[in-house]
Amino acid sequence: MKQAYQVATEQDNTGPLMHACSSGVRVARRVAGETAIHQRRVSIPSVAVADFARQIFERFDDKRALVIGGGEMAEECLRYLQEEGVRQITVVNRHFERAEELARQWRGRAAPWEELPQALAWPIWW
Repeated sequence: MKQAYQVATEQDNTGPLMHACSSGVRVARRVAGETAIHQRRVSIPSVAVADFARQIFERFDDKRALVIGGGEMAEECLRYLQEEGVRQITVVNRHFERAEELARQWRGRAAPWEELPQALAWPIWW
């Protein structure tokens, strides 16, 4: 980004918006360098699993997890859940093939979208 900005400036192809972007990059660099913000988790899944859930549960190896969705957030959630020790994971997604793919990748179980209400109520032994 820095190099692109420099080239654009040299060719007189920058305007107010590009100058604002450059300022934003400088501010972000200062924040990262002068604060401890980069030491904390910043994604929704990381906060939900590793920070919030840790306040409720002492351990995760005896817990079940139901992940609803198949996008990047779901994948990140699956990663954090597995890192915390969750062994029983079910993935539900509108596209069953994607749920199967994620379940296979994270050693879980896939369920079709239509079974979401039942998946929310499945007993521990599923």
